[in-house]
Amino acid sequence: MSSYISSSSNNRTKHDPNDPYGGELRNRFRFWDEVIRGIKNDPATGNLPLIVKLSVIEDASALRPWRPKGNTMEESIQVAKWSEEAGADAIHVSSGDIFPHPRNPAGYLNTRILKETYARLRTRGKYSRLNFWLFNYLPFIPRLAWERRLRDRLYASFWHYLLGKRPEPDSGDAAWRNLQGQLAESSRQIKVNLKQAKVLCTGAWQTLGPIQAGLQNGDFDMVTSARTWMANPTMPGKLVEASKMGEKDLEPKRPCTMCNNCLMAAAVHRASCQDETRFLPGSREEQREIMRHGTAKQREEMWRAAKDFMLAADKLLYTRKPGDKNCSPSV
Repeated sequence: MSSYISSSSNNRTKHDPNDPYGGELRNRFRFWDEVIRGIKNDPATGNLPLIVKLSVIEDASALRPWRPKGNTMEESIQVAKWSEEAGADAIHVSSGDIFPHPRNPAGYLNTRILKETYARLRTRGKYSRLNFWLFNYLPFIPRLAWERRLRDRLYASFWHYLLGKRPEPDSGDAAWRNLQGQLAESSRQIKVNLKQAKVLCTGAWQTLGPIQAGLQNGDFDMVTSARTWMANPTMPGKLVEASKMGEKDLEPKRPCTMCNNCLMAAAVHRASCQDETRFLPGSREEQREIMRHGTAKQREEMWRAAKDFMLAADKLLYTRKPGDKNCSPSV
C-alpha cells in the first residue's frame, strides 16, 4: 500500500493522466482512505484497533541513486493527519520505500550470509542470479551500497567503512547505540500534528534510558522493535520491570549488534538471532585474547561453542511455552 502514497513509486498518471489514484498527494492517498474507512465502517472490524504503518522517510534513492527520494516529511505529516481523520487509531512511524531498506532494518550487510542464502535462491526471482554473482565475486559493492547512507552511525571513520571494520559491540561508538531511536524526532513531528491517534516508533530499541526519554518528551506513545527482541526475548519484560522499579536505564548483557544476519538468512532459516559473536563463551577480554593470541585450535573451539550455543538458543526460542521466563540463554 505504501507504493500508492509514494511520490517515488506511484507513476500511475504516466500511463493515464486522469488516474484518480495518482498525481497529487490527495489522489495518492485515495486508496488508503478507502481501505481505512472500509475497515472502520465494517461492523465486523470497526471496533478493532487500526494501526497505519507510515514510512515518514522513504529515501528511495538510497540503493537506487537514479530514483527520486520520495515523500517529504511535510507530506508524511499530511498523510498521518488524513489517516487519523479516516479512522486510524495509531500511526506506526517507520522508514524506507521498500523492505529491506538500508534505513529499515538499519544496520550492516553480511555478504557471507547472503552468499549462502542466494545459493538456494539463485534460480528464483528476477535478479536472484545477478545478486548471487555479486555476493560471490564483488561482495564489497552491495555492502558499500547498503551501508553508505548510515555509515556515520555504523563506523568510526570513512576508512573503517571502506574496510568494513565494525566497532566493538561494547564500545561507546557501537552501531547499536547510534542507531537506537533514530526515528524519535520524526515520530515527534507526527505526534504534534495529530489530535488523538497514538504514535508508535520503530528504531532498534533495546535500552531503557532512550525509551523513557522519548516517552517523557512526548516523542511517541509506544516503541516497537523486532531484531532486538529476537536477540533477547526476555528484554521487554525486564525493561518494564526496571521502569516500575524506578531505574533510569537498563542494557542487555549482550545486545543486538545490528548485524542483520537474521534478515539475510530469513529466506532459508526461521527467524532467530544468527549473530554468532553474541554467543561466544567467556568475557569480551577473553574472546579478544583468543582471537589475537590463541592457537588455531582454540579459535576453532571457541567458534564451534558459539555455533552450538546459538543453535541451542534457537531451539529454546521455538520450543518454550507461553509464560516461560527463561527463554533466552543470551541475556
